[in-house]
Amino acid sequence: MKAVRVLEPKDIRFDDEAPSPQAPGPGEVLGAPLLAGICGTDVKEFLGYGMVVPGQPQILGHEFAIRVVEVGEGVENVIPGDRAAIMPFQHCGRCPQCWNGSFILCPNKTCLGLTEAGGGFGDLVLAKDYQLTPLGELTDEQGALVEPAAVSLNAVMVADVTAGDSVLVLGAGPVGSLAVLSAFAAGATRVYVSEPNAKRAEIIKRLGATEILTSDFQDQTDRILDLTGGYGVDKVIDCAGKDGTLNFAVSAVRNGGTVCVPSVHRGTTEFDVRSITRRAISVKGALGYTRDAWVRTVRMIADGTYPANQIVTSQIVREEIMADGFEALADPDRGQLKILVRVNE
Repeated sequence: MKAVRVLEPKDIRFDDEAPSPQAPGPGEVLGAPLLAGICGTDVKEFLGYGMVVPGQPQILGHEFAIRVVEVGEGVENVIPGDRAAIMPFQHCGRCPQCWNGSFILCPNKTCLGLTEAGGGFGDLVLAKDYQLTPLGELTDEQGALVEPAAVSLNAVMVADVTAGDSVLVLGAGPVGSLAVLSAFAAGATRVYVSEPNAKRAEIIKRLGATEILTSDFQDQTDRILDLTGGYGVDKVIDCAGKDGTLNFAVSAVRNGGTVCVPSVHRGTTEFDVRSITRRAISVKGALGYTRDAWVRTVRMIADGTYPANQIVTSQIVREEIMADGFEALADPDRGQLKILVRVNE
């Protein structure tokens, strides 16, 4: 079958001889991906510092919606012809983390498009029935956005953003942009965004951000303090994961406020621990999403309170994924934010 596969670091190919998945067994579903999003982790594979193990070819794509082709024995939530969003993580279902809905922390988890052989950029993909959420009235585009939207909503939930909060989001990539939308949906009245890239700043402005901060961190801190009467914002969500962003977050949040970190920082970073203690600041990590965050995301997209589709800047066909997908997202001057790939028309 046809698929977009990473064979070695920096070696991604459109492959028309990728192995097809087997027929679905008990509790399994065979699906044809419809639309699939290019994630930042996919771009990292393109740039050569991703997760794929050398010598173990991997079909990419973990943000996608499918049309069901065939179901295995015991599958009851979908039938052939149904459309569904894919929750890409497979987990054991037996450990304490799985029992409480935090399957993202399961020590045995794997992920379609990252660590499982199948992925959303292939003609076909094999998934577990519990990974499928029927789309109902959601469009294919909305279905492909559930996964990244759930990541951002989960970060907003971990940060405990509530009605009347002021929020600072660091980074206006897809996760940061969706965090702006979900923070407003959670009741935040002011959402500031730190984003140095002018083209992404323009996109985030259209999403309703209260103000875009583009200068150095010290000037941005001063501006946040000016805007909040000297107190700082209630919550900061670090979606950038760059050098200095954590200390910036601490300097911009109010005493007793919360800093949430869904971004993946590369390596260790210097961090002002004394301020955490002396100012009673909470710092929380947010990884992926819980089942609750996933369900809420689907519901909020469906009722219009979480318009995740507003972050989409392009749709392309799969054959164009190298130049118009990976290269476009790797170049900040191209002005792309979220690109969706049409896999099966």
